[in-house]
Amino acid sequence: MRLAIVEDEAEIRASIAQSVRAWAEKSGAGVEVSAFENGSAFLESPTSFDIVLMDIQMPGMDGLTCARLLREKDEKVQLIFITAMIQYAIQGYKVNALDYLLKPVDPNELDRALTRAVEHLSTSSEPPLTLRSAQGISYVAVADILFAEAVDHAVMVHTLQGAYPASMTLKQVESLLAGKGFFRCHAAYLVNLKKVERITASDAVIGAWNVPVSKHRRREFLQAMAGDWGKAL
Repeated sequence: MRLAIVEDEAEIRASIAQSVRAWAEKSGAGVEVSAFENGSAFLESPTSFDIVLMDIQMPGMDGLTCARLLREKDEKVQLIFITAMIQYAIQGYKVNALDYLLKPVDPNELDRALTRAVEHLSTSSEPPLTLRSAQGISYVAVADILFAEAVDHAVMVHTLQGAYPASMTLKQVESLLAGKGFFRCHAAYLVNLKKVERITASDAVIGAWNVPVSKHRRREFLQAMAGDWGKAL
């Protein structure tokens, strides 16, 4: 794996690099670490990276601008933001950031984020779902989608990282996700069967969400759940 650290402070850059190497030794992962002191130097590098740890607040080109430019040429790189202010992390969803770490970086949190990034890389052969809206373009990993919801004349795709708007119909989203473990459990909802934790009398429970299941679709939904999980419900 090739990993880049983009951080303007030399001491923090060195500390993160040391933590990454410690994680690689513990996990048995082969990692080649490259460090950059600013976003411009990183973007000028001819090397493509699998994982990028990027500071948001940097002089000159900030991390969010750098990430937007990175996404224009690389949809699959696993992007982890580093920030001293949590409110900046929310903006990371706009560039499909996998995670964020608060400064000072906790080595245990870094280990968790890197392990998650590797898991995503192992399933990244699945092309991301491209969502276009008035806010721009988002690339969403199919495995991260919890459910999609019809809202007015558009769709909101809820994922592990947040919700992304899409200027399309739910039927169009359903078509794009056909054969990938999704089911239209309600006229206004499409769920990822692998993310359903339990089923109540009227809902499919996904984390903190209660997604309604239509009465006339319930039997077919249960059959789809049984087929996806490989066991009877």
